[in-house]
Amino acid sequence: GLGKVREETWVDSDRCRIDRVRQNALFTMGARRPLADRFVKIRQTNLTGRGRSAFVSYGSESGLVDYLTLREDVFIRERSRPTSPLRYGTGGRADFDASQDVITFREFPQVYQGNDTVTGDIIRVHRDTDVVEVEHSNAFTDGETAKKQ
Repeated sequence: GLGKVREETWVDSDRCRIDRVRQNALFTMGARRPLADRFVKIRQTNLTGRGRSAFVSYGSESGLVDYLTLREDVFIRERSRPTSPLRYGTGGRADFDASQDVITFREFPQVYQGNDTVTGDIIRVHRDTDVVEVEHSNAFTDGETAKKQ
């Protein structure tokens, strides 16, 4: 699984190149697919994601993915806990650090939660606490959420 909680991580792709010495794998899609269908997809119980390729590092702890990177046209949808709001993230790259249970979005990242949007240079989503850290932030809200608080 990916993250501190042991759960299955599924990767759907056309190709996978595994380097057993370095314990990593590169997932890609076939070049003959239409561009709209050329996405590697990952899924877990509370998370789905896609990108043009996925790189996985594994093996430091039995049964866990150490690190996963989605690249190009990344879209991630997640709900970290049943009580957590649904969250979406986009960007050119998303790195999943399993030991910290953090997703780091880069390359024009945006994270959407409810009616709020956050953009910045780098956005880190702490999946276990729902904390979102942003470097060089631009935050947007519809104003309604703030009125209710």
